[in-house]
Amino acid sequence: MKTAYLALVLVAAAAAACSQGSSRRPTGDDSGGGGTAGTGNLPADLDPRCVKLKPHVQSLYEKARDPGADPMLADDLLAANVTMVMNDCRVDPDRVAPCAERVRDAAELEHSCLIPLDDEGAVDGDRLKGK
Repeated sequence: MKTAYLALVLVAAAAAACSQGSSRRPTGDDSGGGGTAGTGNLPADLDPRCVKLKPHVQSLYEKARDPGADPMLADDLLAANVTMVMNDCRVDPDRVAPCAERVRDAAELEHSCLIPLDDEGAVDGDRLKGK
């Protein structure tokens, strides 16, 4: 039960991070939603470096999965995390793509490569800019 609660909290956190209205992060076509991750189409405007990076990103998040988590929740969380990285890569491919190629785990990817969010889940600086 504790694992299911943790998975639910992680899904809610990922959803909040990926769907902020004030965020400059565009919404990708691969938004998860109950299927297995990676089945969505990549947007046409996605930088080729980001497209090439997707399998690596997916494998990082697959390694980080909680083996005791509900499979449907785990698939949704995997899809949401991959989408989050692809969205950041679309916004700033020169930063995200080379960094994400070097990392060895999902935590390092999120800490070192992705566009930072503030405490409210918005891209850093959006609140100060009045967005």
